[in-house]
Amino acid sequence: MWWDPATLALDVQESAGLAQQKILAVDERGVRAEEGVREHAVWQAERERVRATGSAPSLMVRTVTEHAAVAAAPAVEVAVESVGAPAPRPHGKRFGTLVHAVLAAVELDADPTGVADAAALQGRLLGATAAEVEAATETVARALAHPLLRQAAHAGRCRRECAVGVKLDGDVLVEGVVDAAYLLDGEGWTVVDFKTDVEIAGRLEECRRQVGLYAQAVTRATGVPARGVLLRM
Repeated sequence: MWWDPATLALDVQESAGLAQQKILAVDERGVRAEEGVREHAVWQAERERVRATGSAPSLMVRTVTEHAAVAAAPAVEVAVESVGAPAPRPHGKRFGTLVHAVLAAVELDADPTGVADAAALQGRLLGATAAEVEAATETVARALAHPLLRQAAHAGRCRRECAVGVKLDGDVLVEGVVDAAYLLDGEGWTVVDFKTDVEIAGRLEECRRQVGLYAQAVTRATGVPARGVLLRM
């Protein structure tokens, strides 16, 4: 392709900025400029208002543990029962986690061999000692023999490790995980929370408030009354 420079208009005066100069000439008194400054200030103020409003949470989300530490107990019946765990035995966070993990995985009507297999598997996952696995096996076996879990094993509806949430006054949303909940005809829901001695030490009333919140959430979700039970192990 060939271009002929002779066809171009050369030595033309540059026109950059002429449009801006014309605009300024029309607004010599600065009326439009002042209006623009005011409109920009209004826009900035509205922008800040919208950002402040948008950054304010519509709900305060807390875990059941966090809320139970600072709130009053809900008006829900909460009983405290025990499986009568022998002493001495291992303690600590890992042992409590191991017991919870086995109770979440094992069948509620499992025989001793099934409990031992579940404890061995969860113990390997958590890096637990042989003594912790043995103690967890015995603790879970005692728990499964308790009347509460015997009822749960034969209940028509039973939920374990079930996530729940309940909206409370003051735009507070409380979330947690129910260890076990079962429904008996004519008796409503029973919500069971498992606690080892170390977990509950010095925090009995706080733990009862936790279970009460779980029961309150189940009642709201199902429309069926629920009672709470704190099962010490």
